[in-house]
Formats: sequence, C-alpha cells, structure tokens
Amino acid sequence: MVFVLAWTALNFLAEAIPTALWGKTFGKQCMGIRVVSLESNSLPGWGKAIGRALVPVLLFALIAVVTTGVLLFYFIGIFVASVTTPLILLATTWNKLGCGLHDRLSGTLVVVS
Repeated sequence: MVFVLAWTALNFLAEAIPTALWGKTFGKQCMGIRVVSLESNSLPGWGKAIGRALVPVLLFALIAVVTTGVLLFYFIGIFVASVTTPLILLATTWNKLGCGLHDRLSGTLVVVS
C-alpha cells in the first residue's frame, strides 16, 4: 500500500509541477504539445495544473486501492478501470475542442507548441 501511495504521489508531482511551470511535461515537449488555460491561452498556473493532474491520479489510486489484497476486489477494480478509462478517452470526442475529461474539469486545453 505504501508503494501505491508513493507511486501515485510521484505521478501527480511529475505531471502537476512541469505543467504549472512550463505548460508541458517531458513527454509533451517531445510530442510538440503544451497545456494552456482555456480562458487566457497562457500557462495554466498551479490551480489548473493541480486540478488537471488529480483526475487520472485519483482514478489510478482508486483502482489500486480497490484491487489491493482480495482477489474479488481485483476483478472489481479491473471492471471499474475497463468502464471509466474508455469514458475518459471518449470525452475527447464529446466537444469541439477535443478536450479530455481532465482538461474539461480543470479549464485547460492541449495545443501544438
């Protein structure tokens, strides 16, 4: 359980800090994309970057906690992941800007650098 919490915190920090400071992570830099605030088209800032990073991290933490220990919980976690992950990805098709669920909830947008 400690490993799950540490891994979740590390993933959160690896996404939130570079997004707040530079608008991109190393992976986004390699892909030539960045995250901007939907209202101002500038850096998202700490609040939006934290909000954006929380959605997938909390989903991972929920699945990890549910699947830790008991075999039945493992299958429940797999079911939860198999239902929620496609919904998060499909959310990009539900609006004209192609925002993912984490972008829509935090007021951010991914654009080409």
